[in-house]
Amino acid sequence: MNGLDINDVVTRQTCESGSGCCYEQVTLSFLERGLGVRKPPTCYKKMSVVIAPTQAAPTTTAAPAAPAPVCKDRDTLAPTSREDCGQFDYHECVRVKGCCYMPEILIPGAPWCFKKT
Repeated sequence: MNGLDINDVVTRQTCESGSGCCYEQVTLSFLERGLGVRKPPTCYKKMSVVIAPTQAAPTTTAAPAAPAPVCKDRDTLAPTSREDCGQFDYHECVRVKGCCYMPEILIPGAPWCFKKT
């Protein structure tokens, strides 16, 4: 081309008279011109964006979920009432089996690794 940019010739009135066109005059900064950034077109076509209506979530009256089982301490669950998980190692008990681990040295027969309730 010979250096003529059609966007420099188009006026706001000419641009906006076209169907669905927008006009925006952009001035590049000194740095942008120095870096060779191309000036965006001043006259451009609007993009049509269709937003579909969403459907409302179905309403249900389900019963609330039961609370997740937790590890109960000796104040809530007597050590002798614990259900044994059959492990003695902390890692095997907690990480592998997902059980509770509370050593009871003073209460003979109380499991150290027991199921959550």
